[in-house]
Amino acid sequence: MSRRIVVGPRGNGDVGLFIAPPGGDAMTYPDSLLTLNVTSKVSQLLLMGRITSSQTIPLGLSRSPYVFITSQFDFSGVTGHTAGPGPFRPSPPPFGTHSSATINSNGASMTLSVAYPTTYQVYSQAFT
Repeated sequence: MSRRIVVGPRGNGDVGLFIAPPGGDAMTYPDSLLTLNVTSKVSQLLLMGRITSSQTIPLGLSRSPYVFITSQFDFSGVTGHTAGPGPFRPSPPPFGTHSSATINSNGASMTLSVAYPTTYQVYSQAFT
């Protein structure tokens, strides 16, 4: 039986809307053969948090995830800035030490080295 349209989870764990060409199976076809592939980005978020000092965070994964980090700096000492602390990009700022994330043992844990309060998001795969 052909499952040309799948809404929700499919065989490989992706969640979304998948449409295969006539005679194809959207549940098992690789992404490259699908007519339409709309995956849920929220389902790819594995972990999110905030730290104020460098630390190692256990992940328990078997492959390296994608990690986004955003540091916060107290801009109160910057002339003309009145909004208080806020995120800055890119890291490092021209006036300080950068923050970084190192994936250990192919996803078993990650070490975050930070100089400022930092938020992090860990995703299971790249956005497509």
